[in-house]
Amino acid sequence: MASFFAPTALPMVTLTGVSGTRYPFTLKPPPWPLPAEAGVYAALVYGDSLASVLVGPTVLYIGMSGSLDSRVGPSNIMRHHKLHQAIERGANYLGVLILPGASSALARDVESDLIAAYQPPLNGSPVKAA
Repeated sequence: MASFFAPTALPMVTLTGVSGTRYPFTLKPPPWPLPAEAGVYAALVYGDSLASVLVGPTVLYIGMSGSLDSRVGPSNIMRHHKLHQAIERGANYLGVLILPGASSALARDVESDLIAAYQPPLNGSPVKAA
């Protein structure tokens, strides 16, 4: 099975919503303690080549949570209903946008903005049994 995370010299990646808003995502290698804060996360395929840096990551899935730790924290990530599919498709990073003190509604708005821009394949696919 492919590794979900890989070391990187680029700790941040910017994803741009359909609105034009730019969102700075932190690339989280394990162990990745996450706060019990609202936020948005993205399963990404991101290479080390110059082309990957210039073009940006391939976005396989975008999600949100009122508590990142309970949704995609270290003890929960492999139970996520879509992230195991992202691994099968080559995801090697988890991008995280923490929205301290934000409401779940704001996280959902950011998630919707990014899904509209990237149309990730796993956001529209049915859930596959693990």
